[in-house]
Amino acid sequence: MKIKLLITICFVFTLNLLKSQEQNLYNNPSIGWSINLPKDFTNKSKGPVQIVETKNKTEVKKEANKNSSETSESITFQGKNKTFLFSTLEKYKSELKYSDFVKRQTDDLVEGLKKQMPKAKFEITSTQEIIDSLNFYRNEIKIDLGNNIFQNFLIYNSLINDFNSNFLIVYLNPSKESQELIKAFKESKFSKK
Repeated sequence: MKIKLLITICFVFTLNLLKSQEQNLYNNPSIGWSINLPKDFTNKSKGPVQIVETKNKTEVKKEANKNSSETSESITFQGKNKTFLFSTLEKYKSELKYSDFVKRQTDDLVEGLKKQMPKAKFEITSTQEIIDSLNFYRNEIKIDLGNNIFQNFLIYNSLINDFNSNFLIVYLNPSKESQELIKAFKESKFSKK
């Protein structure tokens, strides 16, 4: 009996040790976000968001105030096979209802993509999804580039701790890597303030 108990304890300890070695954790304190990314994903960049405003059809680029408690930031993770997770956070200051704000952002993105790829075919699906008890607006944009090649944009938006939290997963045709990243994002945890 004692031997079985000892074997069980050793087995559980070994499993936990292996699990902890496989973790690729990222934490963001601004929104209490933690994600265990697939092991092949690396952090490619982190920094303040560069805000682009247009005045008289001329772009004016400015960086968010680094000393402000209302900082905006962006981070990029990349897998080995052209699969990306982009996250941008900025204080929500719009007068629009949040659902209308998200729709406008998505419409602007699709319009820009259509200008860049006028011959591509677009399929857009909008839904809502709950992740760790938070409501997310989910927009999926599937772009048929021809020759059986598809570019996919999976966008999640939520208002978290007064931040417009935008998560964008980009991949070509579905793969094991993209499915692992989507699963990891859906298993994200968010600690509420």
